[in-house]
Amino acid sequence: MSTEIDSAKKFEDLLNIKKHNTPYFYDKLFSADGWKAKSLSKKKFKLLKKIHNQIEAMLYEDETVCFLTSGVESSFVESFFLGNLMYYINRRAFICTTQRIIIMQISSRNEPKSLRAQIEYSAIEEVRSTLAGNCKIKFKNGKTSVFSHIPKDDRKVVKGVIDFLRTSPDAVGANSAMVENLCPHCFVKVEGFPEKCQACDKNFKSPAKAIWLSFIFPGLGDFYLGQHKTIAAFEILFMLFVWISFFAPRAGEEPATLAGYIIGALIIIFTLHGFDALATRHIARKGIYPAK
Repeated sequence: MSTEIDSAKKFEDLLNIKKHNTPYFYDKLFSADGWKAKSLSKKKFKLLKKIHNQIEAMLYEDETVCFLTSGVESSFVESFFLGNLMYYINRRAFICTTQRIIIMQISSRNEPKSLRAQIEYSAIEEVRSTLAGNCKIKFKNGKTSVFSHIPKDDRKVVKGVIDFLRTSPDAVGANSAMVENLCPHCFVKVEGFPEKCQACDKNFKSPAKAIWLSFIFPGLGDFYLGQHKTIAAFEILFMLFVWISFFAPRAGEEPATLAGYIIGALIIIFTLHGFDALATRHIARKGIYPAK
């Protein structure tokens, strides 16, 4: 592990370290040219301090990190249905190495979380910045991935960095499609959503189980996945309020008939429960969740 990162107090302490036994090009990761560049380097330094152990555990032999930034993996569907929650669910660290792009799920405080993925340079057709200020990656299979909340200065250079690294002789992969999920235990590529990793034989959580739990009672699926427990707790409390309010007698009103209760309950189940199950399905298929 890179002990110099743990012992460094500021990013400037790393700039004089030459590339020998460290897996980082520090002079490419950080810049002190001007106050804006220095401010961005400070943020990257804080992120690197939190996640460098996980990065180094994922690197191939002779793989070197040469660019680092953070952002949010976004889509129109998530923006429409989840709104600002998307920022907390989809925060990612983007690590460009000499061989691929590593994507690591992080919290709002830059703490590493479960999901891991990669993009092989050979899968990329084009990288560009959109009018909305997002970074859009178009893959050779015609699909796209959009990343928002990437710092403006990083968006200016990320295209050049990726275009350069795509032509590097060290870049790996030839037939990858787009973003590929990695095992959260041993970090090998995982196809689909199997029950366990074929490489390390460790178990994964089931998207189907998460969906059914959320349909039974909103919030349970999120607790099962182990992600965003504060949001899950809010969902559970909200639904408890909905169900208690539905069955609670109202002063001055005639009690509802059995048919009325059944119809009302079905409406709640197939709207609120159903919507949460669909949202959980989307979150559960964002990557591979490790089973404890």
